[in-house]
Amino acid sequence: MANIGFILNQSPFMGKNVETLYHLSMAALDKKHNVYIFLNQDAVLTPVKNQKHLDNRKSPREYIYDLIVKGANIVCNNLDIRIRGLDGGKAFLDGVKTGGLPDIAETVALMDKIICL
Repeated sequence: MANIGFILNQSPFMGKNVETLYHLSMAALDKKHNVYIFLNQDAVLTPVKNQKHLDNRKSPREYIYDLIVKGANIVCNNLDIRIRGLDGGKAFLDGVKTGGLPDIAETVALMDKIICL
């Protein structure tokens, strides 16, 4: 069993990085690997509870929710949360943690592989 880390920086509504993160993470979780996801910069908007797509597609928060249910560990960067005026405890889905650079450093030290999106 491996520890696989993902660092996502891009906004959830730019490109397909959230979907890529979802599919890679689900494949790893299906193989019983540990998955750690660190949301940084605009990616901290991904697990916001009240977001949705206007065209009824699956929203980024729904992808994150599925990963949480499956067992992924998800952490949002504290500084990026504050810069964007979010209250992590109230704005995010249950199960999303907040942390800073020391947390990502500790997580990276445990990882067998890191993928940056």
